[in-house]
Parts: sequence; C-alpha cells; structure tokens
Amino acid sequence: VFLDAAAVVFWTLDILVTCVTAIYVDGTLTTDRKTIASRYARTWFPLDVLLILPGWMALALGNNRFNSFGPMRAVRALRIFRAFKLRVMFKMIEERMNSNFMVLVLGIVRFALFLLIVVHFIACAWYAVGISSQIGWVDVHLEAEDDVLQRYLLSLHWSSSQFSSSMEVYPQTLQERAFAVFAVLQAVIVASTFVGSITNMMLELVLLQREKVRYQRCIRNFIKQYKISPGLAQRIRRYLDVSYDGEHNEDYQKKLLVQLPLHMLCDVHEETRAPILSLHSFFAFLQAFQPATLRLVCHEAVTEVSVSV
Repeated sequence: VFLDAAAVVFWTLDILVTCVTAIYVDGTLTTDRKTIASRYARTWFPLDVLLILPGWMALALGNNRFNSFGPMRAVRALRIFRAFKLRVMFKMIEERMNSNFMVLVLGIVRFALFLLIVVHFIACAWYAVGISSQIGWVDVHLEAEDDVLQRYLLSLHWSSSQFSSSMEVYPQTLQERAFAVFAVLQAVIVASTFVGSITNMMLELVLLQREKVRYQRCIRNFIKQYKISPGLAQRIRRYLDVSYDGEHNEDYQKKLLVQLPLHMLCDVHEETRAPILSLHSFFAFLQAFQPATLRLVCHEAVTEVSVSV
C-alpha cells in the first residue's frame, strides 16, 4: 500500500512539475506558462490523467474493492505506456552530452533498460497464463506457501531464459505452449535488434576514428621511410596531431554554425567569446552596463584564428 501511494503521489507531482517546466519550441527555450500548458495538453496530459485517476481511486476504495471492477483493472494495465516517457528522458540527457563515448554508453544503457522491461512483462504474462489453469506450470513448480518474490523470480528466470538458454520450467498446457512460442519469437526479435543497435553504435565510433588512423599511418610511414630520429619523430607526431584535430574541428564547426539561425548564432558567439573579451577592463565594462553592445561586438567584430606552435 505504501508503494502504491508513493507511486501515485510521484506521478501526480510529475504532472504539476511538467506544467511549469520550460520547453524548447523551434530551438528556443520557452518559459511561457501558457505555451507550456498548451504543449502538454496536446501531448502527455490526457494519458497522464487517465493513468493517475485509477491510482487515486484504488487508494480511496482499497485495492481489493477496486480490483473487483474489471474495466478499472484494464485501465491500470495501461500504465505500461509510461515506459514511452523513458525515450523522451533519454533524449533530453543525450542532448546535454558532448562526448561521443558517453553517448554510446547512454545508448547501451537505454537498450539494456528496454530489454529488462520486455523481460519483466513477459514474466508477468507467463505467470498470468500459468495461474489461469489448475494444471499449469505454477501448480507443478510452485507450492502454496511460496511468497510473491519467489514466484516473480521464477517467472523472471523463465522469461530471461528465452533469450539464450532453457530452464527446468516447461509449458504444461496448450495455452502455455502457445505463449512460449510467442515469447521465443519476441526474444529473437528483441535480441537481434539489441545486437544490431549496439553494433551500429560501435561502427559509428570506428568511422569517426578511421580517417584519423589513416592520417597517423601516413605519418609513421613517412618517419620510417626517411629514418627520422625518435625525438624529432615524436615532435612531428604531436604537431601534426594537434594540427589535424584543429583543422577538422574548425571545418566541422563552420558547417554546423552555418545551419544555425542568426539569433542562435549570436548566442553561441556571445557565450564563447565574451568570457575572453571581458578579461579586458573595457569589455568588462560593456558586459556590465552594455551587454547588448558586447553581444554585437562578439558577433560582428571578432573572428577566431587557430595558430599551431
């Protein structure tokens, strides 16, 4: 009961917090309450209300009395759709990351969590099929005094075994056999999708490094061909590596910045150039008393030049 009440309070507070959380509209952060409420009302709000009302009704009436109503139990089953919010949450986290490696780790965590959710629901459905018959696997492999945790873990073990191996629990009825076939097909699809997604993410990192590896190989061949001393060879490698990274980063940055709208480009220039300019007392004065002027200076009067030493 405590966990049910905590979950209901949490999702109720989530509705209230979402109504006052700033959102991005066409790439611009918006804090207008009316715009936020309008967006929320057209997206998640109807589903959130539909899912939270049965929870409050169950707390008010009691779980036993509430579960006696079949339609209400079906509505509570719709809570599975909350899992789709995880995709939005992971997307928000990914947008705040600037490391390709961390994006890869986040992708692995996301697919692993998705796999756990699939295994959990297959386990719950497998147990529901088992208790629907008097001669099902539940009566064969479990005792009446077994607690909920043992029943769940055995169902979870069977569900996870469909992805790679087998276990001592076998279907006893036609319904269980049909569900086992369905679970195996789902396991094949989910497992192949998981492996394919991880492979694609690893391939992306390899492609990012392939050009640089080819460049470094050319440097080593040049040093070997002309028998350059180790000390000079190390200096050459360091200089060319820094030069390569600087040139390619500059090229990529130019391609990216061209696509930004003017107001966002001004924001980028102000945020990256103002801290350096404000080290001078004159520009510090502008930043304190004429921020709009300093913003214009950062955008119009300042250019960046990369120098290798």
